[in-house]
Amino acid sequence: MTQLTLNIEKPSVLQLIKKLVVELDGVSIAKTPRKTTTSSAITSQKKKCGLKQAMEDIHAGRVNTYNSAEELFEKLGI
Repeated sequence: MTQLTLNIEKPSVLQLIKKLVVELDGVSIAKTPRKTTTSSAITSQKKKCGLKQAMEDIHAGRVNTYNSAEELFEKLGI
């Protein structure tokens, strides 16, 4: 059996080709395998809640502390 792969960008063209293929004797549309890399990448990167992200920032030293708002504004150059 010979297979032909088409890359179609326009949805309207895709629908037309599907209708044509159904009418041809001995021709069928093969289901495309789902990409496992995308789905596994999404499941491996679970979203973290805000508190967990904040705690990780504190432990990694990505937090600045200021004694007053004036000190913060001075640091920002405001």
